[in-house]
Amino acid sequence: MILQMILPITYRIYPSGCKAEQCVRRSRGVASAGAAAGIFEEFSTGFPVELSTAYSTAWARVCRRERGLRRVALAAGAALGGTLVILALGLALSLTLTTAALAAAGEGVFQIPQGGVGRIEVTIRPGDSAPWGSFRAHPVPFVHAEASDNRFVGLIGADMQSSPGTEPLEVKVRRDGQSVLLARLTVEITKVDFPEQRVDGVPDETVNPSPKSLRRIKREKAAISHLWVSGPEAPLWRDAWRSPVGAEPSGRFGYRRVFNGEPRSPHNGEDFPAPSGTPVSAPNRGVARIPGDYFFGGNTVFLEHGGGLFTFYMHLSAITVKDGQQVEAGDVIGRVGATGRATGPHLHWGGRLDGARINPLWLTRDAPVYRIGPEVEGTPVEAAAPASASAAPGTP
Repeated sequence: MILQMILPITYRIYPSGCKAEQCVRRSRGVASAGAAAGIFEEFSTGFPVELSTAYSTAWARVCRRERGLRRVALAAGAALGGTLVILALGLALSLTLTTAALAAAGEGVFQIPQGGVGRIEVTIRPGDSAPWGSFRAHPVPFVHAEASDNRFVGLIGADMQSSPGTEPLEVKVRRDGQSVLLARLTVEITKVDFPEQRVDGVPDETVNPSPKSLRRIKREKAAISHLWVSGPEAPLWRDAWRSPVGAEPSGRFGYRRVFNGEPRSPHNGEDFPAPSGTPVSAPNRGVARIPGDYFFGGNTVFLEHGGGLFTFYMHLSAITVKDGQQVEAGDVIGRVGATGRATGPHLHWGGRLDGARINPLWLTRDAPVYRIGPEVEGTPVEAAAPASASAAPGTP
């Protein structure tokens, strides 16, 4: 089959007689493209040939000047064509082996927007461990998908101001006593054109804080920054998220804010306008962290969901949980208010995933999904499995 593909190509590239000059022009283009790409292209785009430009030029010159030596040209072309067949066979075999190795592990492009969340769903085989992954130098833990024993879900996030571009993501399992690479994905972070939001009538002290307030802000920022890098690696959350209040969100996550005519940091959460005193409930299982009164956020509660995922709730009129208290989905953690930098009662709901500022609405709605099925063979790799993936879970 390979010869059937190569021989017509060889004849087309190296025809006999004075058609060789056309061959030279074609081979130069193909050789240049192959050298620039650094790889061999597929047969469907034209078989690539490594050919010396100096030799090609000399060959064309002989054809133009010595038209009477067609037999010599034919013999030389045949010899060169035979050499190319041998080289092509070796290259085709190399291509086949490489393609087979790459096909063993799934590959693809997965798009998530700035400030967005992506779901990786993996269906394992009986006997496999729970999957695990890595993205942007952070581990990606997986939890059981809702109402499933052999399907798992992992979350990745893109910061609201991430530079558009691509990042690698790998997913592995422990299978038959060894680590197996199931997928090597390219995560493409797409740009979002966030609108501008102008807010007037805000107290000037919250727009241009005094030196005393700046010292307070610095202390609070240090405590919150430490929170983002703390906590358990294993996820506490389950694959079923709910909204913290019944109100509709404003849809202003990421807006470029201008307070009293002065540009400030973008809006890092989703606002829910609601009457003061409206109960605010936990959207998932977690642990309450450093609740208290903050300069910008007013009464604020942070929930640690494990695996690098946090959500937070600002401008509350009341806080109903203590630091370290474990909560389940639906537990009341506070009440809507207008404390901190706020012009009216509403809930500010924010999220962090491995340090990335995310819109938490992606947790409750249809986020982009990449699915990896049990038919993927995977490629054995040298990699130690985390403790969470050491035991094989039950399967149906």
